[in-house]
Amino acid sequence: MSWRKVGSWFLSLALLLLVMSIALQLLLPTAAARAVEEALYEGLGRPEKLAVKVEAFPAVEMLAGRIDGLEIRASGGGTSGFNWSRLEMSARNLRVDLPSLIAGRQINVVILGQAMASLSLTEQELFKWLTGQVGGGVQVTGLRLLDRLARFDCKVRLLGRTIDFSVTGSFSVEDHRLVFSPAKLEVEGEELGRPLASRILDLFDLTFPVPQLPAGLVLVEAEIMDSRLELTARNRPRP
Repeated sequence: MSWRKVGSWFLSLALLLLVMSIALQLLLPTAAARAVEEALYEGLGRPEKLAVKVEAFPAVEMLAGRIDGLEIRASGGGTSGFNWSRLEMSARNLRVDLPSLIAGRQINVVILGQAMASLSLTEQELFKWLTGQVGGGVQVTGLRLLDRLARFDCKVRLLGRTIDFSVTGSFSVEDHRLVFSPAKLEVEGEELGRPLASRILDLFDLTFPVPQLPAGLVLVEAEIMDSRLELTARNRPRP
């Protein structure tokens, strides 16, 4: 075999490998993203919109289960009474069982790097979720989120009379749980002092877990912004 033929053969092989690597770079992340979308769709409560982006370079590393980055964007989802208007998640340096994901639509992921998710709840979504959390015969009739505070409009039946009142407070996070801390009680437009208000305010001293956080993330922050409750979750530090 002449050197010219050998050189031509190596050139053809190099071009073939280049074409294959380009094809893998284009096809593998896209196929994995679609598989993740299908695997997440039911678990996220059939969201109105769902988009997944998978990053891997070179993509051939995905065959060994390595993914550089994962981004998830969804809107209008939620299950079991916990609904949200927007969910965003990003994660870096993942290990995934790719054959199981693509063939079985099952996600088996280990996050080695940083991961963060944010969920946004409207006033109506938060109101529906918290309905029934308050006891003592109190009926919560409305909720407003304004100036980083939450105001619950309520009514209670006492001595044959229906009394309208409101409780104002703030949300925070303690031990990865959402906490509502009541601060002010108004009865029919008049603010009551703490000694008189303490019994009612104690009913609104609420602590509860946020269900269905993705990928084992834990709640770290809660903040009211633009008439929405914004929740932030991160992955636990690896030992």
